[in-house]
Amino acid sequence: MSWNATSWAWDQEIPAREKVLLTALAHMSNPSTGDTWPSQDALSRRTGLPSSALREALRELEARGLITLRHRGLHGHVPGYHLNEETSPRA
Repeated sequence: MSWNATSWAWDQEIPAREKVLLTALAHMSNPSTGDTWPSQDALSRRTGLPSSALREALRELEARGLITLRHRGLHGHVPGYHLNEETSPRA
């Protein structure tokens, strides 16, 4: 868990749905890398967002430049996210 990333997420001036998702991602992120690899089921349980709203909020966070989608695994099928703290302003 990264306290700095979680604080950064809370400071973003974004809609509530995106903020709760960004904060969940930040809470689960590696403090050294800013990467996090939660399943969408885990994110849905943690945020209370249904799958469709979760996917839409992830797209919005990526469009705002707050996260970057990453892939890993043998064929790159495991999605993960990088928090763009270094390029996103604090509110």
